[in-house]
Amino acid sequence: MSTDFFFVGNHLAVDFTNTVVRGPDGIQDLLTDADAFRRWLQAAGLPLPAAGIDATGLATALELREAIRRAFGAWRTGEVPAKNELNMLNRALDHPRPVPLLARRGDELVRRLPDLELSVEEALWPIADRASDLLVRGDRRRLKACAGHDCVLSFLDISRNGSRRWCRMDACGNRSKAARHYRRCRPDDGHSK
Repeated sequence: MSTDFFFVGNHLAVDFTNTVVRGPDGIQDLLTDADAFRRWLQAAGLPLPAAGIDATGLATALELREAIRRAFGAWRTGEVPAKNELNMLNRALDHPRPVPLLARRGDELVRRLPDLELSVEEALWPIADRASDLLVRGDRRRLKACAGHDCVLSFLDISRNGSRRWCRMDACGNRSKAARHYRRCRPDDGHSK
C-alpha cells in the first residue's frame, strides 16, 4: 500500500473518492497526473491499462471519480443520485467485464483481475461496479464522512454497531480526543497559572 494515498474507506469506490483530500492549502487532488493515477491503481491492487494512461484516460478517471463522489453524497443524504452521475457510472459499466480470479497474497486468498491488455475504461470497470453495487445494495447509514475537523475523507462503516466516526483513529480520532481533553482541562476564567 502506498503512503501517498488513503485506503481507509473499506470499499474500493470509496477509496477512489478519497483521492481528494484537505491539505494545508485547502482541497488537494492526489491524482494530479497519469503517474499518480497509475500508482493509485497499483496500490489498490488493480491491473494497469496495457497502453499506459494518457491525458484522456486520466480525464475519464477523474470524471468517473467526481460522478461517484456526487452520487455517494446524494445517496448518503437519502436522495437519488442525479441522472448525470448515473449516466457516467453506466458509461463506465458499459465495457467488457474483466473476470477476477483467485490469487494468493501472503497467507490469504484474494480475488484479483488477471493481467490483461486492459484499456483505461476496463481498468475503471471494477471501481464503477463496486460503486453501483453499494448504491443498489448498500446501507446508506453506513457510508459516512469523517467527523474530524476539516477532514473530507469518507468510509464505509463496517463496525458491528455502526459507531465508527473517524477515517483513522490514529489521525482524526486522536486529534479530536486531544481537543476535547484540552477544552475540559483549560481554566474556565481564561487565566493560566
